[in-house]
Amino acid sequence: MTDCEKFKAVINRNKVKFWEVAAQLGMSPQSLYNKLGNATQFTQGEMAKFRVIFPDVTDAEFNAIFFAAELTAEVK
Repeated sequence: MTDCEKFKAVINRNKVKFWEVAAQLGMSPQSLYNKLGNATQFTQGEMAKFRVIFPDVTDAEFNAIFFAAELTAEVK
C-alpha cells in the first residue's frame, strides 16, 4: 500500500509538477492518481524509477512511502 501524502510531500519538496512525475514514471497522470489511491499497485520498475527521479529520498522514507502499511500489518 502506498502512502499518498508522503509521496506527494516528496514531489512538493523537489518542486516537481505531478504530471512531470507521471511522465518520468512512464504513465499518465490518471494512472499515477490510481496508484496513489491504491486502486492499482506500483510495479518494481516504477519504484526503481522513483529512486532515480528522487535520489534524495532515504531508504527509510522510500519504505514508508511504498511499504509501511504492509509491514505494520504483518507485525500486528
